[in-house]
Amino acid sequence: MVIKKKTLSKLSELNTSKREINEKLEQLRWIENNYKIKCICRSSEYFGFSINTKEDLDGIQKKNIL
Repeated sequence: MVIKKKTLSKLSELNTSKREINEKLEQLRWIENNYKIKCICRSSEYFGFSINTKEDLDGIQKKNIL
């Protein structure tokens, strides 16, 4: 996701909505304040991976990917 600094500053000043809190999706705050969200799909041969925990990092390091 790419967000311009100027836009991020504006978004950070918006109040959270009940729906955003309930669904835990900050994008709902943007939509409810008339911001547009664009999605671009690109095909790639690159296989990505996510690292969200220490265990994820350990697994990636064991495979010598990083």
